[in-house]
Amino acid sequence: MNKDIRTKGSMSRNINRFNKNGSYKLSERVARTEAFLDGLAHEVSELVSSIKSLNMMMAEQAERTDKKFDELSNKVSNIGRIPGATLAAWAAVILAVVGLAGNGYVRDQQRLESDLKNTKEIVLQNAKAVSEAGRDVESAKRSIKELDTKLQREVSLVNAETKTEIESLDEKLQIEMVGANEKLLTEMEWVKNELKESRAWRSAHDIRVRGLNESQNERLTVLERAVFKEHTDR
Repeated sequence: MNKDIRTKGSMSRNINRFNKNGSYKLSERVARTEAFLDGLAHEVSELVSSIKSLNMMMAEQAERTDKKFDELSNKVSNIGRIPGATLAAWAAVILAVVGLAGNGYVRDQQRLESDLKNTKEIVLQNAKAVSEAGRDVESAKRSIKELDTKLQREVSLVNAETKTEIESLDEKLQIEMVGANEKLLTEMEWVKNELKESRAWRSAHDIRVRGLNESQNERLTVLERAVFKEHTDR
């Protein structure tokens, strides 16, 4: 029975150790996932800031383009007062400026659209990663819950078995204690009887010794009287 109790104790320690290690690994995984989510949130925040910066750049570029077109419009309105040769020169300059401005605007627009497209793709990838990380967190939580439920069932089973063993051991000990008490009472009764017999024997012995002493004293008295009489007669 002691061996069984030691086995139950070892089982309990193994369960506690498994609970601790399993919970630690799952908790560590959840912590890593949460740290990853925090990093993704920081990246998304930076991407949002980048998008805002791109929008501001596009607005500034549009404003500069509007100013250039306003300048060109003012120059066109003054064409009637410009001589033919000067007008032709101005027309060439205007066309060159418009071409350069248009090409620059188109390049800037294409670059901004490309950056915006890349940013959207990165945001979508991060959103996908966040979704997968969220699923990992939920999976880890479910695993922890399942492990906790399993451990609770096993601990309850061990507790029930241990309780049964303790009750059986207690019942056996009570039976053994009753038997020991009965045996002790029997032995005590035997000792009491022995003491009674010993007292009775001692009492009889004392009476016998007193009788012998009295008889001896009487003999000595008679002998003394005889010796005294013999001495007196002489």
